[in-house]
Amino acid sequence: MTIDDQIKALEQQKKKKLLEKEINEAEQAIAKSRREEAAAGATAERDAAKATAENDKAIAEAASMHFGPLDGTGIFYNYLRCSSAGAPRVMEIVKGIFQDLLQDGVSEEELTKARNKVLSALVIKNELPMGRLVDLGFNWMYLGQYRSVEEDVEAAKAVTVKEVNSLIRELDLSRFTQYSLGPVSQG
Repeated sequence: MTIDDQIKALEQQKKKKLLEKEINEAEQAIAKSRREEAAAGATAERDAAKATAENDKAIAEAASMHFGPLDGTGIFYNYLRCSSAGAPRVMEIVKGIFQDLLQDGVSEEELTKARNKVLSALVIKNELPMGRLVDLGFNWMYLGQYRSVEEDVEAAKAVTVKEVNSLIRELDLSRFTQYSLGPVSQG
């Protein structure tokens, strides 16, 4: 084997190790994304229920929580619609929800509800050609592999309460940026 052959072999080994590392990082990012989706779904139940209920009727017209993976960086965001006068109370409720999550975490029941929503959305999305192509494209771009719908379903089913609660503590949802749009009430 010549020196040039040895150098090429070493370069190929180096490229292979680098590719394996990138695939591993992408797999970890996707697994974290699945946990984040489950956490968003589990907290959305509390968010909507508390912000639209409590003893205050119609304090918020709408309340929802979402997660977007955003190329591995991720974002959790809430959408709340209420009157200017009700905004301080709604934000107080949301902050309370986040504090409760930090202290108590999510329950198995909340995770099951969230998991069922994620699984339903996954299956429905993959029934449409464009939905399936998007998943195939992301899996190929990030993992360099084909993943069946069944594998994605199993990955979502594998998320545990312990993982979700660990992620909630890691992210500390009580630290957030607030953006409000609308008239500001003085008082």
